[in-house]
Amino acid sequence: QAPFRWARAPAGLATMAFVAMMFAPLAFAPSSALLRPAVPVPAPVPSRPLAGHRPRRAQWEVRTPIARQAGYGGRQQNKFDFLFGVYPVLYALRARKRKCVQLWKLSESSGEKPFSPKDTKARDEIERMGREMDIKVSGASRKYLDELSGDRPHQGFVLKAQRMHQEDLEELPAPKPGEIWIALEGVTDPINLGSALRTAAFFGASGVVAEHGSAKLSAVASKTSAGAGELLPMFGCESLPGVLTQAKAAGWHVVGAALAGPAGEAASSLDEFVARREGAGGLVLVLGSEGAGLRPEVCSACNSLLCIPGGDADIDSLNVGVAAGIMIHAMRTALGPAQRPASAQAQAPTAARPPAAAA
Repeated sequence: QAPFRWARAPAGLATMAFVAMMFAPLAFAPSSALLRPAVPVPAPVPSRPLAGHRPRRAQWEVRTPIARQAGYGGRQQNKFDFLFGVYPVLYALRARKRKCVQLWKLSESSGEKPFSPKDTKARDEIERMGREMDIKVSGASRKYLDELSGDRPHQGFVLKAQRMHQEDLEELPAPKPGEIWIALEGVTDPINLGSALRTAAFFGASGVVAEHGSAKLSAVASKTSAGAGELLPMFGCESLPGVLTQAKAAGWHVVGAALAGPAGEAASSLDEFVARREGAGGLVLVLGSEGAGLRPEVCSACNSLLCIPGGDADIDSLNVGVAAGIMIHAMRTALGPAQRPASAQAQAPTAARPPAAAA
């Protein structure tokens, strides 16, 4: 019997080892895990936009082969703007400040008419000027134009043009009675910039100077301005306080839009300023962002600070585009009708000249 008992021992040891290996995870698991039934983990559900919501894509994003084929993105992105809308395209062609490369219009074969009859003359002029300026004009589908405009309202036209070159301002011209200039500090939103440019052009401002770091005249700003940004003289500057100090010495009356001065003193009311009719010999209106406002050195360079009456503890300021409309309208009412120049060149100030090329 002894040989027979030892012969069965290896088989018994193997069976015990197999059972121990199978139940080892359960021996170290907590009791709650043994009682809890196994539930499969569901796969993550991808997020979807709300019904009827069309996500807006950044205009500088290269989205599809359509956009890449048109030169949207890559190395060309810093050289060209894709202007969209009837009047931004029309005024860019009229002003001739940009080198225009190609014009796309909604193809007649699409059978769509996304425009109102009042724009018929403007549309005809766009096509005529495109042919006269030897610009490549191509028909395109709505999908193609949507891609080029970043899903924004293009009204059937997109123009590929060089980005606007903005010269630095050296000094303002001598002031004239009733003349208004706009100075911008820290206005980084292109929509706010476009709104201010449209208001300035409507009320006959002679020009705009924006400190470096402010928004440029992009396609979005041009569309928001209804094309006025293409016509209005616009300059940059390295130091806005220096330009304002020079303007005061030349006889301009410089006013800043602010709630309080550098020392905390309250700004004067816009109504009081209009009643006094200050700045009749030439006025510069300085506007800052609705968040930080004008910095102390800019406030110190102004003759006076003005605020728009209204607001409360919760809402104490306005969007800079809205504030520009209110203040420029009040100042134009006080100063009288604008003396609009025959051409923009007649009112061009002295701009900083580029350095001469090295021999």
